[in-house]
Amino acid sequence: TLNRWGRIGDVFGNRIILFTTAMLVPILPLLWVVSSNFGYLILVQVLSGLAWGGFNLSSGNLLLDLVPAHRRTVYAAFHNVFAACGVFLGGTIGVMLIGHLPARHTWLGDSITSSPLLNIFLISTAVRYLIVVLFVRKVREQRRVRRPTRSDQYIYRLSRFSAFMGLNYEPVTAAPRDLKRNASNTGTTP
Repeated sequence: TLNRWGRIGDVFGNRIILFTTAMLVPILPLLWVVSSNFGYLILVQVLSGLAWGGFNLSSGNLLLDLVPAHRRTVYAAFHNVFAACGVFLGGTIGVMLIGHLPARHTWLGDSITSSPLLNIFLISTAVRYLIVVLFVRKVREQRRVRRPTRSDQYIYRLSRFSAFMGLNYEPVTAAPRDLKRNASNTGTTP
């Protein structure tokens, strides 16, 4: 999916990808609470790969856009170190909390038995959304990009065929003034 995320980022900017995937990433732990069916959990992991792929690509691209060329290696190193420390601290805090969380809850008068691990997933969802709310809106696109249009204004063209990736399609849009000009020439409204 990195190829597709990259094309969207080239056309519409990395901020929109970061925002979209940052809204998906906090939901992922919550989806593990819903069911323990193996097929369902495979689908959750597929969604996780899509979301994390877009998030990591867009955050890396935004880092490259924001940082002057002579400082990129230092900032990229700090970015990777802080991300790895966050993963380590999140896992460590989760392990420390698992022994202190109850396995039985009362909800709407009923006693519910659950795993402390599921409670960790719920806490992870809440903390991730808190981070998204605090920080994602502060990110600004640094280059000029095209704004997304309504989905009915897209035309998809076959751009190429790859033995590994199959048929590749690209969205092609017309600028709103082009749509109006074409509509006035044909006598229809856009």
